[in-house]
Amino acid sequence: MTAAELTTLLHQEIPLSQALGLAVEMAEPNRLRVSGPFDANRNLHGTVFAGSIYCFATLAGWSLVHDYCRRQQLPASVVLRHADIRYLRPLTGAPVAEAWLPEPEDVEQFLHSLRSKGRGRLLVPAELKEGEQVAAKFLGEYVAVRAEH
Repeated sequence: MTAAELTTLLHQEIPLSQALGLAVEMAEPNRLRVSGPFDANRNLHGTVFAGSIYCFATLAGWSLVHDYCRRQQLPASVVLRHADIRYLRPLTGAPVAEAWLPEPEDVEQFLHSLRSKGRGRLLVPAELKEGEQVAAKFLGEYVAVRAEH
């Protein structure tokens, strides 16, 4: 899927993404970036709301796993099972989250499990940065359940 197609999917399937102004900026096979406007995600302190940061990281990871499964011709329902986030510094500009696939052996195990058992889990890291400074680090455990045809 293109970045625009993924954005449309997110807005249709996860309406909160539209309220956040979230858009997929870049979708590569192993990496995905989402962004949104500052004004829709600011808090009373003039920084990005922590809940928005969490949503951007979550949706970057979800979109990456969803798109990766599709690229592997393994359509699946993807859900976030567990996540940890560390807020390291305030974000004072537009939120941008980037997620990437983990080590190849972890991805291979995920694919093997999805193909053989119909479900797989994958730990996906993501970060939000302001310039070169990391503002938040996220690690999400996504579970994919193969779609029935």
